[in-house]
Amino acid sequence: MHRYGSGSSTLDDLDRAMAECLDRARPGLAGAAPDLALVFATRQHDAERLSALLRAAAPDALRLGCAAEAVLGREGEHEGRPGLSVLLAAFDQGVELRPMRLDAELRGETEHGQELRFTGHEELEGVEDGFVMLIADPFRFPVEPWLRFAEERFPTLPVFGGVSSGGMEPGLCKLLDRGGVADAGAVALLFRGLPLRTVVSQGCRPIGQSWVVTKAHKNLLLELGGKPAMERLQEVYVACAPEEQERIRRGGLHVGLVVDEHKSRPGRGDFLVRNLMGSDPESGAIAIGDFPVVGRTLRFHLRDAGDAGEDLEKQCGTSRGAVEPGAAVLFTCNGRGRNMFQEDDHDVRAVLRGAGDLPVAGFFAGGEIGPVGGKSFLHGFTASVVLLPR
Repeated sequence: MHRYGSGSSTLDDLDRAMAECLDRARPGLAGAAPDLALVFATRQHDAERLSALLRAAAPDALRLGCAAEAVLGREGEHEGRPGLSVLLAAFDQGVELRPMRLDAELRGETEHGQELRFTGHEELEGVEDGFVMLIADPFRFPVEPWLRFAEERFPTLPVFGGVSSGGMEPGLCKLLDRGGVADAGAVALLFRGLPLRTVVSQGCRPIGQSWVVTKAHKNLLLELGGKPAMERLQEVYVACAPEEQERIRRGGLHVGLVVDEHKSRPGRGDFLVRNLMGSDPESGAIAIGDFPVVGRTLRFHLRDAGDAGEDLEKQCGTSRGAVEPGAAVLFTCNGRGRNMFQEDDHDVRAVLRGAGDLPVAGFFAGGEIGPVGGKSFLHGFTASVVLLPR
């Protein structure tokens, strides 16, 4: 049986905060040496010192983590204050971990856009089973292009994780791994020999009916089902209940693009949710945060706090399946938390209610990574969870 322990702290002294986290985490390992140490720290904590403390505490463990705007643990979500979160794992035989540092190099421009060369993924070559945990710098690592590259090159390896939110300019979003501290690129781990249980809760529910995109240009929806996109949106709005119309007026409307077009009746969880960015009443066009193609199925979605909480808890419960979870790693959007739910510890409590009273670690990300419909995407306003098995 795999063993896990987690601990979080809001002490502003890093040495004391690390000691508190380890005191809370170590009992779960029952004396075993950790094979893996995940660590997430707010920007108040020095990354180099943090790396040294973790190396001293778990010298033989693979390490992975980053700086973040806020962190979370089983003790709660530590927003607006110093925070440190640690999860330790000791695995049984048969589990393999492979660390990677990923990078991207701009090779030039082509008629299709920028040409990128990715490096550091050699550990994934020839691997057909397992999954990847990825933590990326937001300024100097192109997450979405790398995910499309990985989908083509390593189609059987789902990816989950988050984008560091540790600073507002290049160099501040520190990444941590066994090699120390990096301030660009991405750090990653390939997991093999562990049954994968992931949850990607986009916090939206579909409204209205589905339409096929019949005309589009770049990120503009021009026609849905042969009519101007704005006309279709108006149809949805008129059919909504008054409280739903109020949510739409307050900016709760999004669009969902079907991931698997072979599904006969796609429902909640089958759509990739993207922001609705603006509209042009004169042309009837709608701008969205993606590049829709003609022939793709689209449905409008509505997001609110109640839907988001219910969805996360339910998915964590149904994802338990035949393999009982032993720990959870939670990557939640920095637009969630108090900003979205007007309460403390919302997502952590939802995970613990759904998955059970588990060790938990994670952080508030500037973008969340996880699979929808069998493909891995970069999300926003989402909670991406991996449940590690007992």
